[in-house]
Amino acid sequence: MNAAEKLDPSKQHAISLVEAVSFDEESQIASRRVDGRWLCAWLSTGHDHRAWDVFLESTPLGHFQQSSAWARVKAEDGWETLRVLVREEDGGAIRAGFQILKKRTRVGGVAYISKGPVIPAGPLEEELRAFVTEQVVSCVRDHGIAALIAQPPDDDVATTPSLSRLGFSALGLSMVIESTLVVDLAKKDPEWRKDLRKTTANQVRKAVKKGVTVRVATAADLPVFFDLMSETCRRQNTSPSPASLSAVERLWAAFHDRGMLRISFAEFESQPLATVLLLKFGERVTLWKKGWNSKLPNHHPNDLVNHEAMEWSERVGARFFDFAAMDPDITRSVLANEPLRPDQMATRYFFLMGFGGSPRMLPPAQIYLRNPILRRMFPVVRPALVAFERWKDRRAQRRK
Repeated sequence: MNAAEKLDPSKQHAISLVEAVSFDEESQIASRRVDGRWLCAWLSTGHDHRAWDVFLESTPLGHFQQSSAWARVKAEDGWETLRVLVREEDGGAIRAGFQILKKRTRVGGVAYISKGPVIPAGPLEEELRAFVTEQVVSCVRDHGIAALIAQPPDDDVATTPSLSRLGFSALGLSMVIESTLVVDLAKKDPEWRKDLRKTTANQVRKAVKKGVTVRVATAADLPVFFDLMSETCRRQNTSPSPASLSAVERLWAAFHDRGMLRISFAEFESQPLATVLLLKFGERVTLWKKGWNSKLPNHHPNDLVNHEAMEWSERVGARFFDFAAMDPDITRSVLANEPLRPDQMATRYFFLMGFGGSPRMLPPAQIYLRNPILRRMFPVVRPALVAFERWKDRRAQRRK
């Protein structure tokens, strides 16, 4: 089965051992009998794990940052993989799990779980959640991790309380994305195109009328993409991520051949003006990176390249188009039905809202510190850390 194919509903969340790596490549680390069934936790440290990826794509909670392809990309930056798969004893079906990325530092191992643990709804969900979250803490203790940051999947509201009961604390820092903007491409009444802001729709038409076109990139275009992305980062006073052309090439190698990565350019007279990098995983397309050289703004290349990306996502059967980030203050204002302030309307996030969609808050990131004294102290010192971060942000804004 191709990893991009949709599973039969009767087979969702139950990937057999025939599709998995052999048990020789995994080691059993825990088991528990629940309601007459055995749940077994298996540890895998390899970069590639086909059955895990297929399982992720079978559930709306799955995300590319939990995939083995992502683990392979991050390995080049020194991140090790710890992947825990929870199976039922009969047939070894994968029911839940998580992927930790860990790096050794001078102060000990640091690690994160992005968009995990993945615990689909269904039979034994609560028992699974308790078992899986306990394995997260066990990994911290057994693998020399001093600090671990975890952010559950976007639509998972139940795992955060489970982690809190085990000693996790709210991180409260902006190093983890707090909110995003998602367009439901399958919505019919009205369809997503009718949700575009009128000015956005007009600017897309103007771009086409002025002769701006969209071209899909090849591997030879990666330097152009990286230059456009880096130029945008310089204007926004941030560091590019991926941080180098070689990192972009690794991302391309890991995802493109699987049909999961697409880069496109908005061009005028064969000159690239704007670009987006899309990652397709399951029923979601994520606009992961973008770039613009600030030339010809009246030709509206950003409007066109974003709109074409959404149309492509619809054509390939994605249900959701995720802009991957949103200003949390704007999100809170929208959710509270409050009018946006002039400073909020002057941001790039207000531009993104022109494409429709729903701003949403993501599950809060949480941190677990292995040292019990530091674990108890963190909630006390967190307000000071948050205040320091805000001071740094204000200082950076004044320097612009």
